[in-house]
Amino acid sequence: MHEGRFREDLYFRLQVVDIRVPSLSERFLDIPLLVPALAAQMPYEPREWTSEALATLMAAERRGNVRELRNVVERSLIHAPPTGKIEVGDLKLGNARPQAAAAEPDNGPTTLDDIMRAAAAGAYALCNENLSATARRLEVDVKTVRRLLEKPPAKK
Repeated sequence: MHEGRFREDLYFRLQVVDIRVPSLSERFLDIPLLVPALAAQMPYEPREWTSEALATLMAAERRGNVRELRNVVERSLIHAPPTGKIEVGDLKLGNARPQAAAAEPDNGPTTLDDIMRAAAAGAYALCNENLSATARRLEVDVKTVRRLLEKPPAKK
């Protein structure tokens, strides 16, 4: 509008409701839902992702948004062995900084609780084992972080 490429009167007619779309780093719990959806849009064999791989993606520090996550998913699908699940070692994070996510070996279905626990452990490691910093990074209460870190893994 300031550059004269968009009409001012049209802008004010369209500006009825402001919609704020939070960044993916603010919506990291969406990652386990986004990864399979993004992978399904690609021309590669369908693959499952281990809870450790998803937790690593959740805890990774990223500069981009869903487009960057899509690139990570595609690179990982291209470079991973053609059989089995996508493991942490198969992730090709590009500019995202990998973080080790503590989780049990994946022997069965991934639960949201397991993913949240692994993401909390990854963020805790990223924050140099500082509970307050971890809670701020995950935008949750310190008690929630403590509960997630102390909670035993689900029985498989």
